[in-house]
Amino acid sequence: MPEMERAPLLEVKGLCKRFGGVHAVDDFNAVVNRNHLVGIIGPNGAGKTTILNLLSGVYPGNSGQIVFQGQDVAGKRSHQIGRQGMTRTFQNIRLFGDMSVLDNVKIAYSWQAKYGMLQAMLGLRGVSQTEREVEGRALHWLERVGLAEHRADMAGSLPYGLQRRVELARALAGEPKLLLLDEPAAGLNPAEVQEFIALVSGLFSELDLSIILIEHRMEVVMRLCHWIYVQDFGRTIGQGTPEQIRRDPVVIKAYLGEEFE
Repeated sequence: MPEMERAPLLEVKGLCKRFGGVHAVDDFNAVVNRNHLVGIIGPNGAGKTTILNLLSGVYPGNSGQIVFQGQDVAGKRSHQIGRQGMTRTFQNIRLFGDMSVLDNVKIAYSWQAKYGMLQAMLGLRGVSQTEREVEGRALHWLERVGLAEHRADMAGSLPYGLQRRVELARALAGEPKLLLLDEPAAGLNPAEVQEFIALVSGLFSELDLSIILIEHRMEVVMRLCHWIYVQDFGRTIGQGTPEQIRRDPVVIKAYLGEEFE
């Protein structure tokens, strides 16, 4: 097996982020292996979304390493990290509401365009061919998340749960090796949560993909994740398998509550 395939897909070492005097993330260390599904849990203000923002280049850390596919990407911009194979969804949905569902997903391929503005204005044959290819690839991901029939709808007109799926399709369109999901089940009703669990489980099984999942719904985390990191006030207070986390007295006291004892 090649050395790259034996190495972790992602290794985070000593990652720190301060906002003024507040340590939002304090010495975070983590490993994500290839084809692994990792959860990050903790109460509000624990630094979970900040970790994803650091990993995806939304803003830089104060110190630490983020080694992704053998390269330290700490300090790189989001679009650079995305091109290397790490894409994400956001806690607050970020769609273009007045654009079609299909166009929202096609945006993920904009950086791959092989033509400039002048060529597009002239309508050259290479432009139309590229557009057909991009549309086909975008439609593939909409079909995979069950939204092909909504491709012409305005994204902002869809119910909240379906908008979540559009954002997931757009992240998948980047054809990532590592997918970051920030509270993807937030706002979903119980039936939609079950559909989401089945969808992510299917995507994980079918694709050459690792996932980092932040989620408050413990059913989602416990059913999907292989390994879980527990954050509290910016620091990791526990890590392990779902069963180990379920029985960790420190984690129960700080976060899970007596129902998990």
